[in-house]
Amino acid sequence: MIENRLELDIISLYDNNLKSLFSINQISKKLDKKYPYINKKVKQLIKSDILQKINFGRSHLCSINLDSDRAIILLSLNEIRKKERFLCDLGTDMNQMLNRIKNEIDMHSIIAIPGKDERIIFICRDERDIIRLQRQKKGMKLRCEAMTSDGFKQELCGGKNDMFSNHVVLYGYERFFELISQIDEKITDIYSPMAF
Repeated sequence: MIENRLELDIISLYDNNLKSLFSINQISKKLDKKYPYINKKVKQLIKSDILQKINFGRSHLCSINLDSDRAIILLSLNEIRKKERFLCDLGTDMNQMLNRIKNEIDMHSIIAIPGKDERIIFICRDERDIIRLQRQKKGMKLRCEAMTSDGFKQELCGGKNDMFSNHVVLYGYERFFELISQIDEKITDIYSPMAF
């Protein structure tokens, strides 16, 4: 499915906002690639149902199809690249602690919010797991938050932009994007550049 790195490069353009819309011309400029080359690849991604197109005048605006398994796989591969960079900066102790926690508690997903307000968000299956997690996370260098998947969806729908645009999925890639797709219409109203 992945012919080359170009598909991941195109998908990574949507990293800061999964609801972004780009014309083929914008994609070619952002990637510094020739338009015909990008046009051909984007048309393949549309045909494969990875991207969706919206006709806007004479242009096509492209967005990620969060209902596509292929799109989720490419988004997950992009998150794995981000995770490797993030964990490299944190060191092995933090990585070992995260592995211990996810092995002892049935997590839905774990995401990190890098930057000035750096923290790790544990998305738990239920309230009991949140209580168990409170005991496990002692000694973590970063600030930690725990919430259920419903709580996470409420946070996103409430406009918690850093969770949506500045995240690194550390565990549960497919489940993370499944959560996003469950609230796709609601977050489109909040995060889409076409929202009014």
